[in-house]
Amino acid sequence: LASLHSRGARSAFSVGDHFHARQLSQRARGEWLAAEKLNQKAAQEILHLRNKGNDIWKLDLHGLHASEAVEAVEAHLESIESSLMTKDSVCSAKIINGKGALRGLSAECAKSSDKGAAPEKIRLQVRSSRPQRQTMLEVIT
Repeated sequence: LASLHSRGARSAFSVGDHFHARQLSQRARGEWLAAEKLNQKAAQEILHLRNKGNDIWKLDLHGLHASEAVEAVEAHLESIESSLMTKDSVCSAKIINGKGALRGLSAECAKSSDKGAAPEKIRLQVRSSRPQRQTMLEVIT
């Protein structure tokens, strides 16, 4: 329907019927947005079904489009990172600003840093009272 309404809008515009062109264009835009929402919901459901028996160190991306898979990996890495950041961990960050200057921040300062500031590279180092075990995330594409 979105494609049909987009073509109709182009046709109406080309013959000078700007009122109908705008109406059809708005319908097409709404249908594209609805389709995008449904695709996102389907991707989340596929990801959930593929990974419901997996532990945190295994991520199956079968059935996802490339852009959906990239988003899933980023979200999963954030999830792992937040689960590793426990109360008994000490976190320090070195932030490299655009001029190459280094400054150290606590985890709380890094979280509350100014979101409007220029992008900076952040390196996090986590020290825990528990012994660290070597881990690897298995990503199935």
